[in-house]
Amino acid sequence: MILANMRKKALLLLAFLGFAFCMQAQTITGKVTDKKGDPVAGVTVTVKGTKTATSTNSEGVYILNNVATDAVLRFTGAGFTTQEITASGRTSLNTEMENSVGNLNEVVVIGYGTKKVKDATGSVAALSTKDFNKGQISTPEQLLQGRTPGVIVTPSSGEPGAAASITIRGSSSIRGNQEPLYVVDGVPISSGGTLSTASGVEGSSTPKNPLMFLNPNDIESISILKDASSAAIYGSRGANGVILITTKSGKSARGSFTFSAATSLSKVASRYDLLKSTDFLQAVRKANIDAGTSPEDAATAVTNVDKGANTDWQDQIFRTGYSQNYNLGWGISRKSTAVRISGSYDDQKGIIQNSSLKRLTGRLNFTQKFINDKLKFDGTFTFSNVKNGYVPLTNNAGYQGSLMGAAIAFNPTYPVYNPDGSFFDPKDGNRNPTEMLAYFTDNDKVNRLLTSISGSYEIIKGLTYKATLGYDKSTSERLSFADPRLSSNAFGGTNSVFGKDLQNPIANNGRSVKNNFDLKSLLIEHTLTYATTFGNGTALDAVAGYSFQKTETDYKGKVGWGLGTPVVAPTDVFAKDFNQFKNYFDFVPGYSRVDLQSFFGRVNYTIMDKYLLTATVRVDGSSKFGKDNRYGTFPAFAAKWRLGKEGFVASSIGKIFSDFSIRANWGKLGSQDGLGAYDAINLQTTYTLPGGTPQTNFDHQGSNTLKWEEATTTGVGLDFTLANNRLSGTIDYYHTEKRNILFSTYVPGGFSATSRVFAGLSGYVLNTGWEFSLNYKLVKTKGFSWDVNYNMTFLKNKMVNPKSDIFTGEVSGQGLSGAYAQVLAEGYPLFTWKMPEFLGFDGNGYARYADGTKDHLLGSALPTFLAGITNNFTIGRLSASVFINGSTGFYVYNNTANALLLKGSIKTAHNVDYRTANSPESPINPGSVSSRFLEKGDFLRISNANVSYAFNLKGGVVKTLSAFISGQNLALFTNYTGLDPEVNVDKQINGYPSRGFDYVGYPKARTFTLGINLGF
Repeated sequence: MILANMRKKALLLLAFLGFAFCMQAQTITGKVTDKKGDPVAGVTVTVKGTKTATSTNSEGVYILNNVATDAVLRFTGAGFTTQEITASGRTSLNTEMENSVGNLNEVVVIGYGTKKVKDATGSVAALSTKDFNKGQISTPEQLLQGRTPGVIVTPSSGEPGAAASITIRGSSSIRGNQEPLYVVDGVPISSGGTLSTASGVEGSSTPKNPLMFLNPNDIESISILKDASSAAIYGSRGANGVILITTKSGKSARGSFTFSAATSLSKVASRYDLLKSTDFLQAVRKANIDAGTSPEDAATAVTNVDKGANTDWQDQIFRTGYSQNYNLGWGISRKSTAVRISGSYDDQKGIIQNSSLKRLTGRLNFTQKFINDKLKFDGTFTFSNVKNGYVPLTNNAGYQGSLMGAAIAFNPTYPVYNPDGSFFDPKDGNRNPTEMLAYFTDNDKVNRLLTSISGSYEIIKGLTYKATLGYDKSTSERLSFADPRLSSNAFGGTNSVFGKDLQNPIANNGRSVKNNFDLKSLLIEHTLTYATTFGNGTALDAVAGYSFQKTETDYKGKVGWGLGTPVVAPTDVFAKDFNQFKNYFDFVPGYSRVDLQSFFGRVNYTIMDKYLLTATVRVDGSSKFGKDNRYGTFPAFAAKWRLGKEGFVASSIGKIFSDFSIRANWGKLGSQDGLGAYDAINLQTTYTLPGGTPQTNFDHQGSNTLKWEEATTTGVGLDFTLANNRLSGTIDYYHTEKRNILFSTYVPGGFSATSRVFAGLSGYVLNTGWEFSLNYKLVKTKGFSWDVNYNMTFLKNKMVNPKSDIFTGEVSGQGLSGAYAQVLAEGYPLFTWKMPEFLGFDGNGYARYADGTKDHLLGSALPTFLAGITNNFTIGRLSASVFINGSTGFYVYNNTANALLLKGSIKTAHNVDYRTANSPESPINPGSVSSRFLEKGDFLRISNANVSYAFNLKGGVVKTLSAFISGQNLALFTNYTGLDPEVNVDKQINGYPSRGFDYVGYPKARTFTLGINLGF
């Protein structure tokens, strides 16, 4: 009986304990959505105070086991405000995530680590997928154009995959390198684009974008390190700022597929308003009479140039561009494993015939942890195959112009074809644009592999060692053909190699040029990181490391000409086979190697969550310099004070702001960019000509006294968020002095086998500026929301105490050989325009100038103000955004007008626009370089508009489905008379960069994109 009672009590006790356990530990499930009701994947759900955590799958669902009834669940996700919710015994807990205000809570990559934006002591901008520009995006920098204060992205042209000029907080270099350092998943990549060499037409084309191997759809976030205290961890390579690109990784615990497809249609956004045939002939007659020709002779001149056709040559080269894009990805994240595999295909047909970009990419990201997550391996692999189709557009084609120049100037009464089917050719040096497209072929293919593999081990709690191996390999081949039926009148010229004229004209010979360029970069890094907390909001994290990077480039080129079988008749076939020629000649090969060895360290110390201190130092050693100046030391310091947390201000500021912090930073960065691998030494090249005859040329005189450029930056900033969390913003001021600027100059005394040598510029370049960023939740209701993001920048730039003026900005056009339009001068901004000041035409149509054609300094190509504003709207499951950006305070030189759109052009039977035809200019007035062609570039652009709808799916194979339509470059408001003021055709002289030239470049398109996104 007693035993039975004891058993009964024991069972009751076990039941009670089991019930109590169930009350204390339970399973919680739930779904996480955004304010539109869409599931949010990848949100981390943590039981606060424990290591118990999981993440939401593609449907936004999570499951947590063994959770106490009174546990607090913490929900964190990139781009969303962190939420904490008490379980209160619930087994089902759903939540709606709210977009973080101003991205202050987002985690940003800062180089060898991460940090929340609100904890950053320096000036760091973070953009995630929700912030990116939408639509047809060819290369990554288009994602951030106009979105961030202090960052200027200027496309060189509208060509698919064209390179863009990116400057962060102003220009400071007087070499052709303004670009920031790009770091993709921790690997610094080479900034060089594709080969720029073209054949058959004089001049060279602009290289393609160095980032075009990346699929923009694979990018998770972009961080921009703008000041020295942020970029100092990258030392010499961060002098122009750093752009860190992080790709997507696996997030869903269940594994999920994503698929997206988009189709785009593009039209040229703006065309030249050229004379029609009848108006052209009348203008030719009038121009001849105004030039002093008798009416009878003027009529004869019209008869001689009138071939009876009515051809719009712009119609002949432009087309409706068509593009298609497909992306497929699969990702999973379970316990100690995370994997994401993705692939993409892009096919873009440009708005000019024959221009194209095809890109095939494959990517793998993985993370694997062992030994209770102490040991971790990470790997990223990206392979891309890019094929570009080029058109004959060059940056220095002279008065004839390249393809665009021919489309502008070619006589509209000329037919496209002769009666026998051959292309019409006036045999006077002018070019038939249709013939150029048909008889020039220029393509390349670029294969690139970028990979990084790292292993890390937590030695003791908080202390982790990491080893990283990065490898970047690019191989490219550019192959171009010029048809032998091209006329020697318009397409003359021969190749010269090592001083030997090959006597290989295109006419009757044909010509092909093959260029091969290989790049290899190996990165080895070792780092130790330590992080710990001391309670009461005090924490320490530090990193120390060693880095070695070796970069090798190898160039080979060959030209072939002469055909065994003549190609003469329109029906003859000119095979695009490089092996068909009778004659070949090798160009001088080129090889270079640059080694960079670095030691670096950074310490972040937070005291009471109110005082944040950062100290960084990096020592770089580069093989580009002589042994006495090889190493440079670059330190930086930054501090942040969360003033709003101080008790003495809590009763005042604390009632207005939930965050009110001030920042200050100072740092010094070096630079070696733009300096050749061997510029510090005397260099000569010996080349064996065909036949076995060696020939030696002295390339340049070296300077072993060359040392690092140094950019010293001081800055202060303010971060704030209002108490209602609806308005946040940042304000920054910076002051940067760049000294010992490396540049190519004349050899002192002139006693050298070459006339130029690299040296350090006396004086310095000064950049100062203010940056503002505001984020405001203007309307926030259950069914409707309206967010506004605004940024603006004020910039000032000037050169201080250089020894002499430096001239650049070559102007192209008939009779303008050797002319320039820009100067780098004491007390003025870089890229200041220097030319006679045009005062209009006199009564006879001749140009009048101030001070008798004396040169004047007339503004700069650098903007003094830029701004961007984004409006985001949501109405239920419908969302929309409109992005507008603008810039003021800069001038553009319309070299197209200077070279082609002159009254004298009409007299010689070259077409012009109606504006030129109706001007009071005399047809014999020379088109000299002057402010006549210098125009304000101020503009306002509706850059992007996007509308998307997320469908409400319940069950089935497809878990999420959304569709969108977007438009790019929808409207441009400007007084600039060219096609677009946001242009930058390379017109450098002797390696000195230019800025703000508009010269017969590839025009921009207006694009509409329709697409869908699916999740499985």
